[in-house]
Amino acid sequence: MLTANERTKLILGLAVIIDPSTQVPVFPVISYEHKFRNGWIADVILPKRVQLKKDVFSNGRIAFGSDMDISSFYMNKNNKTYEYRQTEINTGVTYEHKIGAFIGTVKTGVRSVPVARVFDKNDSFNNYLYQARPKSSFYINFGISYNPFGNKKSK
Repeated sequence: MLTANERTKLILGLAVIIDPSTQVPVFPVISYEHKFRNGWIADVILPKRVQLKKDVFSNGRIAFGSDMDISSFYMNKNNKTYEYRQTEINTGVTYEHKIGAFIGTVKTGVRSVPVARVFDKNDSFNNYLYQARPKSSFYINFGISYNPFGNKKSK
């Protein structure tokens, strides 16, 4: 932790991934949070997400920004295991609303997939059999989460 006070936190770290098929086995992680006086919060965790968020209404929060995620699954053919992996960048708006111990979420925006590849599970991501570059598309996600500790009663 480089700095931490009432309004700003800055943390630097290093992530190491031991999977031989990973694209980048070692990379820096930077976490930055800043609370502005007008209620907005800058929330940056590189390379995962960049967001501006604010509490709204009595139990809601809205966030604007981008986040990166990876989707993958395995395929078996001719006694070999292949992996399909795609990196997704989701840019848009998220609204979360808390009702008791439940949190409802609506997330929408544009999903971009810079690269998607099929490769032998035991090989490198760079030694691929098939590569796709899908066009960006609109997305919308709805979710409900349960937090059993989210409705604590004060004594």
